[in-house]
Amino acid sequence: MILQAEDREVKAGELVRMDIRADQMDNVNGMQFTLRMQGFVVEGIESGKLTVDGSNYGSPAAGEMTFSWSDENGVSAGSDEVLFTVILRSEQGGKMSEMIELGSWTTRAESYSGEEFEVSKVELRIGKEDEVGSFALYQNEPNPFRTSTLIGYRIPNKETVELSVSDVTGKILFKRKIDSNRGYNSIEIERKLFPVTGIYYYTVTAGSFTATKGLVVLE
Repeated sequence: MILQAEDREVKAGELVRMDIRADQMDNVNGMQFTLRMQGFVVEGIESGKLTVDGSNYGSPAAGEMTFSWSDENGVSAGSDEVLFTVILRSEQGGKMSEMIELGSWTTRAESYSGEEFEVSKVELRIGKEDEVGSFALYQNEPNPFRTSTLIGYRIPNKETVELSVSDVTGKILFKRKIDSNRGYNSIEIERKLFPVTGIYYYTVTAGSFTATKGLVVLE
């Protein structure tokens, strides 16, 4: 799950409202993570699409905020909907993208979805609106893999993208056209598409943008 927040310059003593959105949120039952913040103190949290209160976060150490939320019914949200808002007070000036990061330091960064509570990583992208909506190709998950893997990518507009996979010699094994929505998309590819184990490369092309990453197939 890719969480998003807008970037901006803050001043010391300023009260900052950080709206958290998601590229894509489909029937998510739970989420947790740790935020590390340089020069910020957490003042509170407000509900958006997710119902949250003071019990959903903690501050186990200075400059750190843990977050945990769950809903047995599952929640879906569009990329324009605010999931929740973190209220911060800045103790120094700076750029938010350089002062806040999300990880698994105290609480593991994971989300849970579906009837089988599928586990996914949680990431936070802090950027200007045009940067948040730009193109990005993510590392496949899991990698290496034995049965199947998920390739995620983000595009700024709804369009058809092309996925191709090649071996280390550059020989293309297959191509696929994918009708994709604005924001985060993903496609699952199976082990049977690869003739042997080893290293391969996948490329996603959307308009004039092309990006390539490597993946590893195991026995």
